[in-house]
Amino acid sequence: MNRQYKSVYVVILLALLLAGGCRKKADMPASGGQEESSAAPAAAQEGVRPAWVTDLDAAKKTAAQEGKDLFINFTGSDWCGWCIRLDKEVFSHKEFVDEASKKFVFVMIDFPRDKPQSKELKAANRKLAEQYQVEGYPTIILTDAEGKTYGTTGYEEGGPKAYLENLTRIQADKGK
Repeated sequence: MNRQYKSVYVVILLALLLAGGCRKKADMPASGGQEESSAAPAAAQEGVRPAWVTDLDAAKKTAAQEGKDLFINFTGSDWCGWCIRLDKEVFSHKEFVDEASKKFVFVMIDFPRDKPQSKELKAANRKLAEQYQVEGYPTIILTDAEGKTYGTTGYEEGGPKAYLENLTRIQADKGK
C-alpha cells in the first residue's frame, strides 16, 4: 500500500473512531474501576448517584437477598464521552436512582485511564468484559440475581424518565 493510501486510511479510521464515541472492541484498556473491590458503594460524593458496587459476587448475593436484578455498567468513567454523558444525564438524577434502585443492584465495571485501581480489580474487570462479551462503552448489561443476561442497553437520549421506561420494557420482555 503506498503512502498516500495509508494516510487516507488513517484519516478515515480516526474519523470512524471519533464518530463512534467510546465504542471499542474487546481490546479494552487494562485499567478499570474504583480501587475498592468490595460491595461497598463506589459512588461519587457530589450529587445523587446510584450505590455502585464493584464486586459482582457480592452484588449477586445482595440482589438475591433483596429480590432484585443486576444493572451492570461497563464504563470508561474518566475518558468515555458517552459514559460521562450517561452519568450526567441519567445516573445523577434522583428520579432515576430512586426508581431504579427498587429493581436493581448497581454494579460498575470501570475501565478508567487515570483513576488508580488494583491489579486484581483490573484483571477481574477484564474477565467480566470477556464473559459478558462487551465490545464498547457504555454497555449496560441487565441480569437476574444469578448473573444470567436478559437485556443490554447503553447511552440513550431523553434523560432519566426515558431511561427508566426502557429498563421497564427490557425487564418486561425478560421472560419471553
